Amino acid sequence: VLAALIQGLVMVGLVFLLAFVRAGGNIWSSLGLGAPVSIPWLKGIGGGLALLTLSWFYGYLVSAYAEEVPTQALIEQFVEHRSLGGVLAFGFLVAILAPFTEELVFRGFVFGGARKNLGFWKAALLSSLAFTVIHLAFHWVPFVQILLLGVGLAWIYETSRNLWAPIIAHGIYNLAIVVLILFSN
Repeated sequence: VLAALIQGLVMVGLVFLLAFVRAGGNIWSSLGLGAPVSIPWLKGIGGGLALLTLSWFYGYLVSAYAEEVPTQALIEQFVEHRSLGGVLAFGFLVAILAPFTEELVFRGFVFGGARKNLGFWKAALLSSLAFTVIHLAFHWVPFVQILLLGVGLAWIYETSRNLWAPIIAHGIYNLAIVVLILFSN
């Protein structure tokens, strides 16, 4: 958890530094983070629930064809060492910190920068591939699932024009997974 927290802080710091250099000081809007007052809550909540539904439907469809699918190491550690402090730390990391840092990096920085030159689909696929690789999803089932999640988050960003919407959607998606893990074991 500590390593993930440090990684998240380093990622956010680097993105803000690069955005500051690129935008000449107007960091928030150059990263797609509009004023907090204009947060598109409904697109974030609706998008998160839609992505969760799509993910569960995908899991149901491939369950007949997939052999045992590997679990991410962070999730395995959480399941193995559950305590109140662990649940709170994991919940914060997965439902708040990870969505903020990952959306800032992959949708705000990578997708936002590539979108200008490549168009929506190529930029969405590029940023989603990078997003999938950092989740170490090298088995075909989670690879496709996380790739679809990344493209969906790029679509939410594209249609809302505000990075807070995919941050909220990503947080809802991850929070649902935390709750599912807590109540399934």
